[in-house]
Amino acid sequence: MDATDVSGPADIVMGDSALDVTELPLPADVVTEDSADGAELTPADAVEDTEPGDTVPVSDTPVDKKDDIPSLADAPDAVLLCDEKKIEFTQDNPKKFEFYELCVSKGQEAEVIPLDATLNCGVGGVFAKCGGGQTACHGDLDFVMATKTISDAKWSELCALSSLDGVSKIAGGYFL
Repeated sequence: MDATDVSGPADIVMGDSALDVTELPLPADVVTEDSADGAELTPADAVEDTEPGDTVPVSDTPVDKKDDIPSLADAPDAVLLCDEKKIEFTQDNPKKFEFYELCVSKGQEAEVIPLDATLNCGVGGVFAKCGGGQTACHGDLDFVMATKTISDAKWSELCALSSLDGVSKIAGGYFL
């Protein structure tokens, strides 16, 4: 079957199969020929002039190409600063850490708290091994479904924390 074949009313053809879309509901803002307000579509509104019964070809090209999907890093106003030298684990979390600890310069604890509501400063430090003049803070990790992969939202928080001058280290830990 090619794109010029007529398979029935409003068929969409993909490969050797056709989908009848005449019974699908239209969104409320779609104007049809029977519109009560008499609005008309112009040729500029249409992608292609079709008639009932025309077959509309659909591309067989996959749309899940990773390179074609914009990322947060591509957005000029949303540059994510991440000092991965300070974060001692990766987002895929192969060591399956259950929480994290960070070391922040004494007196700068108030700068980290707003970036992660789960942070408690003055506790922990066993895993981060903070030095003199530093305060240890303990924070929760958030995971993707039932995996130990760290969620994008939590990784963004960790990146934001790592970009602070007062934060020297972010380490993973386990509940003992």
